[in-house]
Amino acid sequence: MHAASSVLSSHDLVLSIGQFQLGVFFLDSPITQLTHVAPDLRAVPAVADFFQHAFHDKFERWLGIHGVLGVTRLLSTTSATPRLVIVAYAAWVGSLPLLRFLLAKLSTSMISSPQNSTTLLDLAATQGHMHVVTFLHARPGQRASTAAMNGAAANGHLDVIQFLHTHRSEGCTTEAMDGASERGHLEVIEWLSRVREARCTVRALDAAATGGHLDVVRFLVTEFGVLCSVSALLAAACAGHDGVVRLLWSHLLDKESARHTVLVQARLAGHEQHVTQLLAAM
Repeated sequence: MHAASSVLSSHDLVLSIGQFQLGVFFLDSPITQLTHVAPDLRAVPAVADFFQHAFHDKFERWLGIHGVLGVTRLLSTTSATPRLVIVAYAAWVGSLPLLRFLLAKLSTSMISSPQNSTTLLDLAATQGHMHVVTFLHARPGQRASTAAMNGAAANGHLDVIQFLHTHRSEGCTTEAMDGASERGHLEVIEWLSRVREARCTVRALDAAATGGHLDVVRFLVTEFGVLCSVSALLAAACAGHDGVVRLLWSHLLDKESARHTVLVQARLAGHEQHVTQLLAAM
């Protein structure tokens, strides 16, 4: 009875017990709650978007208050999911000290499980963190996927792409050229097509035209052999990219058919007046 009274008379101990009733300390619960709504860690673009818009600011504020002791506490009181999200975040944000600390604390089997084994390198490459990429590459058994080069290409990180090309075998898919075209990374597109002989889909031209990336559109049409499409012409016209429209128009084979189709689609999209004026000058 005396022991129980001693426990209940300790303000700090009662507070700690109360805070831990849900299995996680109250001051850590905002972070753990966020980790449980994170996307599948293999879905690199979705995870990167989650970190950027939902996780980064909250975690950095929490980390600024609680520091390494808070991280240690979090690792000791949470399940696998929060731990994996936090280590993935360290790779995404490019914090090598935090990543080293977490990897030293977490089991190799957890990090290397099939559903998690490629996440770290894929995220670091996507964000262009060369120092993290080289560190992870040097770890025995570290895996990656085509998402690494695809993501690096979409974000214009040519140095990372070249490192992956030289030192790793995962390669890329058409997402690399498509993503780089959408963001206007001409140097990346030229390198991928020349060195890796990478291919693209029709999305590359459509996305480049939509974004008004004239140099990329010119390369795809004149150097890479992508056929001009009505969808690319319409996208550029509706977005007001007149230079792109003129370039695409000059390479269309059936101009009159394209004119009719574009005008019909522009009318449906509510851009008829501008597109009509633009095509009238062609």
